[in-house]
Amino acid sequence: MDEYDESTGMVKITGVIRNGGFRHVVNMLKLIADAFRQGLMELPGMDKNALVEAAILHDIGKVQPELKIGDIVNPKEVFEKGYFHAFRSADLSKALYNIDDKVYYLIKYHHHLENELPSDFPEVLLPMYRFFRLIDGLSAGITRRGSKVLMKINGTRIYVKEESSFPSYNQEIEMDIYTGFFNSRKL
Repeated sequence: MDEYDESTGMVKITGVIRNGGFRHVVNMLKLIADAFRQGLMELPGMDKNALVEAAILHDIGKVQPELKIGDIVNPKEVFEKGYFHAFRSADLSKALYNIDDKVYYLIKYHHHLENELPSDFPEVLLPMYRFFRLIDGLSAGITRRGSKVLMKINGTRIYVKEESSFPSYNQEIEMDIYTGFFNSRKL
C-alpha cells in the first residue's frame, strides 16, 4: 500500500498487504462473477472461463520489490513496467498450463493500452480485453486501497462507481466493451 505525492512523483509505503496477489485475484474473480450475474457473459465474444483462467494466471510472473513501511521511493525506478510481468506471465502460463490463445493474449497484453496492441491482436478478443483491463484496475483499487466498487451493466455498457479512502482515486467510469468508448470522471 502506498500514498502518491503528485508534487514529487514519489510514493510513501504505508502498509504491506499479506497475500496481496491472492487477494487481487479473488477480487477480480468476484468482479467477473458480478458481471456474470448481470448478463455480461451472454454477449457474443465474452468467455467466462477464459476470463477466469486469465485472472488466476495473469500475474504469476510478477516480481515485487522488497519495501518497508515508511520507505519513500520513485515508483518509476522501483517497480518494473507492467508489460514485463505480463509477458513473463503469459509465457509461464503457456509453458506450465498449456493455456489457449485467448487466455495467452489477455494475459500478455493486459498492461498495454488499446492503441499499443500489435497488429496481430485478434479483434474478436477486444471486448474481453477491455473488460479484463477494467477489472484488473478495479481489483487493484479494492485490494490496495479498500475501494468500494459498484458495477452496473446494461448490454455492452459498463458503469462503475469507485470510492476509496484516498479521494483522488474516487471516480465514475462508463465504458462500452464493443465500441471501446471510455469515459472517466473524478468524484
